[in-house]
Amino acid sequence: MTGIIITGHGMFPVGFLSACELIAGDLNRICGVCFDREPEQLEHALKKAVEDYAECGKIIIFCDIPGGTPFKTAAELAVENDRLEVIAGVSLPLLLEVVLVRDYVSDFDSMLSEAIHTAKEQILRLDCKVLTESAQEEPEEGI
Repeated sequence: MTGIIITGHGMFPVGFLSACELIAGDLNRICGVCFDREPEQLEHALKKAVEDYAECGKIIIFCDIPGGTPFKTAAELAVENDRLEVIAGVSLPLLLEVVLVRDYVSDFDSMLSEAIHTAKEQILRLDCKVLTESAQEEPEEGI
């Protein structure tokens, strides 16, 4: 069983949870911890969230950006607790990939690697010029 904690600046975790729930349905063993006060309060809230998932073999802490206070605080906790995994730069495709498969995979490390790979593939830049050019091409005649 894998628990998930989302942390980040301001209301970032709340927004991610809302979007994830809209797409994936009711969620269990997943919570958000907002960083909007002092670092000590964030540390306390993250420790409490970890304690709440005592029954989970692993807990993934997703952070908004690498190097930020939420990431640094999560990393400090992970050094002390081998059940914790910290992933920075979370995206909705990454979070959904983990949420949807976490209860059905046996290889935790492979699951995370595949989820990160999938999330990277979901990043794209829309090239409107290419779209416009292809729309202007003459349609081929059918049979």
